Amino acid sequence: MDVPGARVAIAIAPLDLPAVADAAYTITVRNGADPAEIVWTRDVTSTAYGDGSGALSYVGPCDADQPANTVTVELTHLYAAGGAEILDYDNPGPLTRGATCRADADTPVTFDITLARQANQGFFDVAVTFDDVFCSAKLDCVDQFLFNSDGERDKTVIMALACTSGNGTSTVLHLDTVQVDCSDGTSTQVVPTAGPGNTGQTGAHVYQVATYRGAEQLAPYEKCYWNTAIGLNMASFVGDTTTDCTLKGRASASQTAWQDGQTPEGATWPWLKWEVPLVTDGALVCSQHQLNVPGSGVTTEYATPTNRQTFAATMACSSCVGGSCVASLQGKLCTGTLPGLSDPVIFRDTPAGVIVSVGNADSAVMPLPAGYSLEGCCADPCCAN
Repeated sequence: MDVPGARVAIAIAPLDLPAVADAAYTITVRNGADPAEIVWTRDVTSTAYGDGSGALSYVGPCDADQPANTVTVELTHLYAAGGAEILDYDNPGPLTRGATCRADADTPVTFDITLARQANQGFFDVAVTFDDVFCSAKLDCVDQFLFNSDGERDKTVIMALACTSGNGTSTVLHLDTVQVDCSDGTSTQVVPTAGPGNTGQTGAHVYQVATYRGAEQLAPYEKCYWNTAIGLNMASFVGDTTTDCTLKGRASASQTAWQDGQTPEGATWPWLKWEVPLVTDGALVCSQHQLNVPGSGVTTEYATPTNRQTFAATMACSSCVGGSCVASLQGKLCTGTLPGLSDPVIFRDTPAGVIVSVGNADSAVMPLPAGYSLEGCCADPCCAN
């Protein structure tokens, strides 16, 4: 039963997308019963209850008798000035936040939504905008690019990311470890900060890895790129008709750095996902894979307040001086010293595993066993030997 005065005060932050004149939402409040019951649902618009560009405030009742309420907000339509519907964006779908309903009190529930919108700039194949930062992403399998151990150019997979922001704003890229996982139990994991250039990394089905980081001269815009090339050793599949291999990667962008490499707390934030089959039954199957093309394996996803995404490394476009950009690992767990080393030893906990850094040198990814996580570490005297 609803208790008079028991309310939820729902606030939706501005969408911060150009040309948006109105946004329509469906708001639904459910109580804590099992199964949950709908307290109320309503279609609302930001012109009627907010600033017209997506921001909205709405106060409605909740069920204090079953106080573990939930509030679900679903973006249903975006409109430009004049009423034309905007269709070129990726909808994150229904977003739900928990809210404890209290008698005679308003319970604040805030939704901070950043949309990925198709941009299709001339210098991108396909692009999306993340809070006024435009990004493109793709994956190409090319016949001849990196040099194999025989000194010949060979089959190469290129995972490409490029982002730019508007005039006078900063651009920060976030990239996780890039993995080539195979059904025979082998995995090659590329640390994003390796390189630039050839890293010499090899694996069961990888003959070379190279990374490329740089900036483009598009003043006053700040555009930079972060590309990863992986040499795929097709000779390792000769006579193999059972092995499958998939490339996996994740990236995002923002105007500011993120603490510990995580998407902003309380925000719905877009990120880019690569999950592209490279080899099926021992045969090459990848080709050209553009962003948000059905079946390409390169897609826009959304982090939510209850499912935040963490990225192993970051790079600010402003760090690119003389064509060289500074990329650094995130997720610092602890720092220590070792006898004989002038630089501190830094242990980092990333989604793919633990990475140890000494000065500008980063170790390979060290995956932890399933079900294990790194809770702490020590360097001296624990690692004195």
